[in-house]
Amino acid sequence: MIYWMIFGCQEAQQNHAVTVYIDQDTPENQTDQTTTESVEDDRSFGDVLRNLDAGVLSEQDIAIAENFMADKVSSPVYCDDIWRVQLSADRVPIREPEMVWPHASVPDLLILPSGAHLIVYNDLRPDLFMDILREDPARFWRQGFLGYGGIGFSIDRFDGNGFVELLTVDLQFESLQLAVDPDLGYTRDGEIRLSWFGMTTDVLEDGFISPMQTEKPHRFYRSQQVDAWTFSEPFLAVSSSAGSTGGVDPSILSLADGGEILYVGPLDHYAMGWHSTDLISWTDAPNVETDVSGATVDTILRSDGTHEMFYMKNGFLGEFETISSLDGFQWDIGPYKLYSEEGAHNPTADYDDEGKLWLYYNQWNDDCIADLENSMQ
Repeated sequence: MIYWMIFGCQEAQQNHAVTVYIDQDTPENQTDQTTTESVEDDRSFGDVLRNLDAGVLSEQDIAIAENFMADKVSSPVYCDDIWRVQLSADRVPIREPEMVWPHASVPDLLILPSGAHLIVYNDLRPDLFMDILREDPARFWRQGFLGYGGIGFSIDRFDGNGFVELLTVDLQFESLQLAVDPDLGYTRDGEIRLSWFGMTTDVLEDGFISPMQTEKPHRFYRSQQVDAWTFSEPFLAVSSSAGSTGGVDPSILSLADGGEILYVGPLDHYAMGWHSTDLISWTDAPNVETDVSGATVDTILRSDGTHEMFYMKNGFLGEFETISSLDGFQWDIGPYKLYSEEGAHNPTADYDDEGKLWLYYNQWNDDCIADLENSMQ
């Protein structure tokens, strides 16, 4: 049977609603087993994604995707859980660390005016990609390839329910993206801003795709919340060919004096950035250099006008530091030790109204890692 994806438009907004038509195989369109096997051997997961983007999938595509994902989910990154700990103004833990969301990597935190905690992350629930592909592929145009490389949203309103997934998010992708390493922040006007590292299906490599290993330039996108959990259509802010990789994991910093800096860290050894005064024009090459040797940097503008950067000390798994700047360019207040926990990685942080710091990070799930190790024996 063949699945045909039909896309329509609703008012001025593109709506990738999917209608599935099933055409049963007939003797005249069936192929022999030899032909089918040769096609399967020649097809790749990258071909499946490109077919999906074009709006048509075959049953064979579904099978190829299923085989690929069965191998992909054996990667340790699928064992990442999100944890959090609350720190005092002196960076001393004042509550025990707790796991808040499973199978999610590279989180980013934004504390809302209501006090609620909003997190975005690489959603890596093992069965999610295939569930969406079979049941609701239009969701890939709203959040990317969830379960493989897509942006998850969850919120904790501190109402006793813990984190709840937001299911009405729409990032309005015109073309499908492997969207990873999301970053949240506020613009100077108080709007929620989102950025991420995105790879469209035309640049995705075949086989086992790793964001860091995709060809340069690496593309960093920016958008803003426009209504509820709908965001503006993605704007390509920076195409990076800097360093040996082009970088991953962007963090946009709103400057106290206006403008923004899109930081990536590390670019080989140190965090580097692209400065824009109008939030529209960005240079091809980074124009902000730092001496911060940090991995997965996260930046915020504090209420007192101080700019702060959180990161894992480059090459030191589980050791987090913080450093501050008066202008967002020169980082010379610190660094200070922030938090240490064996195996912790991918830190993100924000302050609540009482001045207490909430630190979120990834930690590996021991049971998941053990299952992976057993499966490889």
